Amino acid sequence: MAHLVSYFLCLYPSEIVCFNGIDMTRQYYSQRKGLTKHQGFGLPTLIELFKRVYDNIATDELLIENFGGWKCIDNDEPEIGRLGRNPDIALMLTTKKSNLYPVIARADQYSEDDLFDVIEFLYDHVSKPVVTENTYFHSYGNCGYHYETYDTKLGQQEYAEKINPLLDGYLDGFELNNAGEVVVKPQPEVARLIRHGLPETTPTNIVEKVNAAKSKFLNSRTGLDGRRDAVRDLADVFEYLKKSGRLKLNQKDDSLLFEIANNFAIRHFNGKQKTDYDENVWLSWMFHFYLATLHACLRLISKK
Repeated sequence: MAHLVSYFLCLYPSEIVCFNGIDMTRQYYSQRKGLTKHQGFGLPTLIELFKRVYDNIATDELLIENFGGWKCIDNDEPEIGRLGRNPDIALMLTTKKSNLYPVIARADQYSEDDLFDVIEFLYDHVSKPVVTENTYFHSYGNCGYHYETYDTKLGQQEYAEKINPLLDGYLDGFELNNAGEVVVKPQPEVARLIRHGLPETTPTNIVEKVNAAKSKFLNSRTGLDGRRDAVRDLADVFEYLKKSGRLKLNQKDDSLLFEIANNFAIRHFNGKQKTDYDENVWLSWMFHFYLATLHACLRLISKK
């Protein structure tokens, strides 16, 4: 138990300010002195922490609309949620896996992909019960509220707030984004760039292309191929802007923009291209270089 608590105490990035009412930005003596360094825990610890969060969201009734399971004191049978009597069927049909449910019973055997699949599935099927004028409070035997109204967005927000501190502490850092996808967490120095929106005047097709590139780059499962595709997508946006006459650059700048993608095995394929470079390092640099330059160019276009 002590080692699990210590992991939480090391999680204090600026994006995660609270966990179960705990101020995650508070640094204690050892942290302020640099004596406590978080190394990133492994999959067994992540699974152990996830099981506790799963129990937590079940207790907070975030699962009852879709998974059911709660019992009224007047009924012998538990209530059935929107996923039916067998939620495992919905989970199996969507993930194409048959070994994920019940969650607590199977979690210790999860691979990383299994766990991330379940985390994303739960995001799609959590909701917050809302007390309205039609909510029935069953006082007999302290049975509690019988809800009719649920708020999916509130449920997803609460779920993400509980799960993201865990993902942040796993290996080099992951996060559950607003689309309900587990992605690699960008480093602090580039996180703002990735999350920053494009100018309002940006055409929809460019916004969609850039957002798709960001998703490929951050997706934990696409690996180097996904990162290479992300760089190619951003280079294609520059190509589109150039051919449409919107991108006005001098010949030298124009050449430099496309030299990266064309000469480092990103877009075309020929014997002259350079392939003997560390893709883990340089694909990240290429992506952020193109994204930052694209932001600057689109803002210049917007001003005109």
